[in-house]
Amino acid sequence: MRIGGNIPKPWFFPVPILSLGEYQEFQGRTFRLAPPLHVWISAATCAAQEAGIKPGAIIGGSMQKNVCMARWMAWKRLLDSNPRYSLAGLARVSGWHHTTIMYGMRRLAGEGPNYKRPKPMNDKKSSTNDIS
Repeated sequence: MRIGGNIPKPWFFPVPILSLGEYQEFQGRTFRLAPPLHVWISAATCAAQEAGIKPGAIIGGSMQKNVCMARWMAWKRLLDSNPRYSLAGLARVSGWHHTTIMYGMRRLAGEGPNYKRPKPMNDKKSSTNDIS
């Protein structure tokens, strides 16, 4: 008979204990944060007042052009106000996907919706149509 063969496994995972040096190194890191919910709501409310629309349209899922622009401005205002806010954190709070926020930031920067990379200069297709 094996001793201790019927001991049940714990239902939790053991938590590693950090040494003092590891703890101090962990404390020195800067983490990207999500803005608090009330900060997102106040930024959306300010952007809605500037655009002349209801705040519920920005917080909700309206896809009208003026509402999208106001939402993008609210996101930009939040990201510019605190450099520690992350796109992923802002996406969690606002309920939109982080790539949607990236798209809005690109549109505010002046890039069009169908932005394509420029073709390389040594394109072989263009050299076949040369008339000599």
